[in-house]
Amino acid sequence: MKVLGLMGAIGCGKGTVANILEKEYGFHTITIGDLVREEVAKRGLKPTREITTKISEELRSKDPAYFIKKVIERIKEKGWDKVVIDGIRLLVDVEHLKKAFPEIIFVLVETDPKKRFERMKLRGRPGFPKTFEEFLKHEKLEIEKFNLDKVWSYASRVINNDGSISDLKTQVIEMLEDFGWI
Repeated sequence: MKVLGLMGAIGCGKGTVANILEKEYGFHTITIGDLVREEVAKRGLKPTREITTKISEELRSKDPAYFIKKVIERIKEKGWDKVVIDGIRLLVDVEHLKKAFPEIIFVLVETDPKKRFERMKLRGRPGFPKTFEEFLKHEKLEIEKFNLDKVWSYASRVINNDGSISDLKTQVIEMLEDFGWI
């Protein structure tokens, strides 16, 4: 089984990497954020950043591994043999994934903060910071709150997404070749 866990700051391009792996290499993608948004939709709520954060925190207060258990359950249910998990943000996620899939490889996607801010503005999600300064302040709080530096330390590979899509695809190919997966 080939399992990749993607990590990185908001807007770094995790979804783009997952998309390349899915479209060009037959991986199945499961995004933790999508599971949160599914829960918000089940409740008939609008998926603003504040609401998704509130619902996520509510469910994780009862079980810190709530969403990662859903991810693992869905992967096993579907019987996928090549999967990319997008959006690993918690140490509990790393721990549960390593236990469920000992062969998992964690990959950190890095991108310049200004590029990430511009990408996020283009997405136009409700509740997103209006200025670059607010964005950096929000990000600093998230890094501290989720201990992201520690989470990201589990990455055995770093992909830099400051260049073009072609550059990104080249790094994905090199990564898969290094892992012996292509």
